[in-house]
Amino acid sequence: MRSRAKEKVTPWTAGGKLQSILLGALFVLCTRSLVSADAASPSIRNDIASINIQTSAATYSAGQPVLIRVGIKNISPQTYAFNNGAPWGNALLVIKNAAGNPVSPVNARDTTGPFRADGYLPRVVQPGQTMWLSWESNDWSDISHWGFKLGPGTYTISAIPLVAGVIPPTQTHQTTHSYAAPQGKFVTDLTTVNSNTVTVQITP
Repeated sequence: MRSRAKEKVTPWTAGGKLQSILLGALFVLCTRSLVSADAASPSIRNDIASINIQTSAATYSAGQPVLIRVGIKNISPQTYAFNNGAPWGNALLVIKNAAGNPVSPVNARDTTGPFRADGYLPRVVQPGQTMWLSWESNDWSDISHWGFKLGPGTYTISAIPLVAGVIPPTQTHQTTHSYAAPQGKFVTDLTTVNSNTVTVQITP
């Protein structure tokens, strides 16, 4: 079952201080890499990018990896270039149990993949299109990368976008330097759930 979710929550992982540091690092990395040549601060916008989530199955057995596919969707009428990198660096998962209560991760979010490495150039996304994220040629990611381990039960999964972007230049070269003096630079607020919602069941 899929639905849209948009609500403001407090980001959390195993270790709130670490979460704050990681979110701050994301902001710096994305805004510097995408918009370094423009001294103006990016706008805080939640109406440009949302997260698309897919699961590899609707039902999993206990102990079986829960695999998800994460994409950044351009929900604006304007073409944008979005930051690109590991799925767990571009979205925070929000998982709730059948009673609607948040499920806390058991470990810290994976930091082995950069939020946006030098080799992962910003990608241009047309209005209405989704940029699916992968890491090391893997399109599907275990939710353990976000620190989660789920026991038997029914859960909903949604996400908070960790997205920065700009209106791309008319002509680009294979370098982030081509994004000098960009227009329309923005970053999401890092706290608002803005995604579809998927439901998964874990059987004993």
